Amino acid sequence: MKPLRPLAALLQRLVDKIDPHEGRYRMLFERSPLPMWVVDTQTLRFLAVNDAALRLYEYSRDEFLAITALDMRHPEDDAPFRDFLSRQGSAVHYGVFRQLKKTGEPIDIDGVGHFVAWRGRPARLVQINDITERLRTQQTLEQLNRELELSHERLRALSRRLFEVQEEERRRLARDLHDDVGQALTALKIQLESVARAGGEAAARTRVDECVDTV
Repeated sequence: MKPLRPLAALLQRLVDKIDPHEGRYRMLFERSPLPMWVVDTQTLRFLAVNDAALRLYEYSRDEFLAITALDMRHPEDDAPFRDFLSRQGSAVHYGVFRQLKKTGEPIDIDGVGHFVAWRGRPARLVQINDITERLRTQQTLEQLNRELELSHERLRALSRRLFEVQEEERRRLARDLHDDVGQALTALKIQLESVARAGGEAAARTRVDECVDTV
């Protein structure tokens, strides 16, 4: 916890300087590329919001300060989001939540909450990292991996079926050779033997013609 103390002190100085219209800490808050806001841990009303948060959630500053943090929560994350905002203590809290923009469009955020004091009242300074696209990309990759694995399984099944068909075809050809060709060769053997026993040229010619027909 010791390494967090300088950071906590800096954040508290930052919060102390947000309300006045001048001060370098206010500029750090307002110009931060990361969306940031301060919320009252008891009423959950917004006390301050920076420009990046206005762009992300698409509210005006007056609209932002007129609502509570619960107005932008996604119903699925109600309980954990309430706990993240209202939890007391000096520890840093982290959480991944789904929220709603002013338009109702859902976004996924990775929040880091710092406990601070706002004019003597407990508050939480929250830094927001929009991870919507990252999660969508991750979900797309996972879906593609599942589809690829399914394709591999289908290919393996097709290969097994092809092998089975080939084996069935080999067995069928073996039966055909045994039943049809084998019988024909046996008949041809008998006919050729009869040629040798034929008594005359005419009889031999007849036997040869029968052999040709068999072939």
